[in-house]
Amino acid sequence: MCAFPIVSVMLIHFSCKADHAIKVNNSTVNQVDIHRYMGKWYEIARYDHFFERGMSDVMAEYSIQGDGEILVVNRGIKNDN
Repeated sequence: MCAFPIVSVMLIHFSCKADHAIKVNNSTVNQVDIHRYMGKWYEIARYDHFFERGMSDVMAEYSIQGDGEILVVNRGIKNDN
């Protein structure tokens, strides 16, 4: 197993997969208090993103850079399957 860091600037979308269809509201909001989302977030569900396939213990860390940009670092453990 190896740590597999990926740097990206994006919002993480959460979804649940089950045997039956789940209706998910993917609409956007007018404004976001971005400071509430800074820090580490641990995955509880996910969309099928290519960069997370075959990974476990996935987390994302959000931070505001000196120039105001938001840095998102995604990490996970690559499973050897």
